[in-house]
Amino acid sequence: MREHRPQQSIDGSQISDVRKEKDYQVPDLTPCAAGAASGDLPPSAEEVRSQLTCVVESWEFRKSKRSQQFLQHVVDCALRGDVERLKESVIGIELFERAPGYDAGGDSSVRVRASDVRRRLLAYYQRVGTGAHVQIGLAPGSYIPRFARLPSTPAALPNGTEAAPPFVAHPFLPRPGDAHLRRFHEPAAELNADAYCDLSALASHAQSKAEYARDLDRLAHRDGPEAAGPDFLYSLLARLTDATRADCVYIGTVTAGDADTVKTIAVMAGGRRRENFEYSLAGSPCENVVGKTVLIFPQAVQREFPNNSILQKMDVESYAGAPLFDCRGGSLGLLAVLSRQPIRDTQLAKSVLEVYACRIAAELARQIVEHALDKAERRIRESEERFRVIFGNAGIGIVVVDFEGRLIESNPAIQTVLGYSETELAGMAFSDYSHPGDLDSDMHLFTELLQGKRERYQMEKRYIHKDGKVVWAVLTASLLRGPTGGLQHCIRIVNDITQHKRAEKERVSLEQQLQQAQKLKGIGRLDSGVAHA
Repeated sequence: MREHRPQQSIDGSQISDVRKEKDYQVPDLTPCAAGAASGDLPPSAEEVRSQLTCVVESWEFRKSKRSQQFLQHVVDCALRGDVERLKESVIGIELFERAPGYDAGGDSSVRVRASDVRRRLLAYYQRVGTGAHVQIGLAPGSYIPRFARLPSTPAALPNGTEAAPPFVAHPFLPRPGDAHLRRFHEPAAELNADAYCDLSALASHAQSKAEYARDLDRLAHRDGPEAAGPDFLYSLLARLTDATRADCVYIGTVTAGDADTVKTIAVMAGGRRRENFEYSLAGSPCENVVGKTVLIFPQAVQREFPNNSILQKMDVESYAGAPLFDCRGGSLGLLAVLSRQPIRDTQLAKSVLEVYACRIAAELARQIVEHALDKAERRIRESEERFRVIFGNAGIGIVVVDFEGRLIESNPAIQTVLGYSETELAGMAFSDYSHPGDLDSDMHLFTELLQGKRERYQMEKRYIHKDGKVVWAVLTASLLRGPTGGLQHCIRIVNDITQHKRAEKERVSLEQQLQQAQKLKGIGRLDSGVAHA
């Protein structure tokens, strides 16, 4: 496999200073004077409000009440010319219930929400295209909305091909020439500056790299009601899609039995869930990702892998993949991002992938452990069910006792043997119904069992029935261990041999009687012989 191009590094000199809120140049906000496109007259306030209604009721905004409120608030303030209320600190107090005088620099809630609104606006205008006549935009680094009329036809790229307005004709999309937006948008020299994959709206307003990393991490770890549920992986992929604006993102796993095949477990393309698929690692960019390292092809990935059918079918231009590891460093699979646009900033792509890969790997590891526990619990339940059947239907007595000899459970057979009910036996110690003559021997062997000196023991012993009669039995005692091998209880199997003992006693008695009779018979013959002599 050919080596991919080295990732572009970013150092401190490339990060421009961010203008403070007090330094913002506030434009003239007489109704809708803030920007017009292509020399057209600016839209009227009524046109802007009509467009605002369409935007906030669209599916892009419908699921986020906060983003709806934010956009309505800033548009209303702009139309009224109330610029003071469009400062970050004031928005934080009015919309996010922050205390007066709070530190806006240390609280990124307003900036993150504005970023989310920008993303939703871009998604909305991408979808409706020229169907919208008025465009509402929120420039990065500012909370003052801009309004413009949209051209009736899509703009054209330099080569003459048409392009969707959000990528080329969008008047508020960050451009390479915007000096105050160069922090995370430094284009690679060989890339076409007019076609790129902007990897995160968060970066457009971040005060520093550290703040951007914190915001991104919080976005990836923002667990909602679906956290740890079956849809959680898809919710993470949806956030990743929003952050990267990629055409396809997926999570793939590699099984131990087939290390050359990737099987996806979650796929999103075009903003929707797709069916899972599998493919061979050989001849794909994923081959050097699984179990290895982050790999990024910022453009022309098909030239690197000309025989890869997935890249060809999707017309993929750029690829970014990150390995997934468990806490012990074992390989879980990979996270892949495919786009029809080049990746403009590989360092930003790498940081986004690493954050989301970490979160997804943690969720996969949790699912694996949960599955193993469920499987173990099923085995335990099945084993317990079999034990219950045997325990309840066994023809011999069985008791479960703790390490002090107290009964925990007893089966019907032992209850019959001893004459006690289950309730009466509960909490009794086996010493309570053992014959005093056999108790010392039993306790000695029981102690050795607990000390690990023996695995089990067997003895004949006598028990005392509830009505006072003696019951003979063969006792077999052993330890009951849990799934991890730890000691739990002691099982004592009591086989009633009273009838056998009684029959044995009768047999011995009869033999003795027979021997006595034979002796008497011999004596009788001797006496008879003496009498005849």
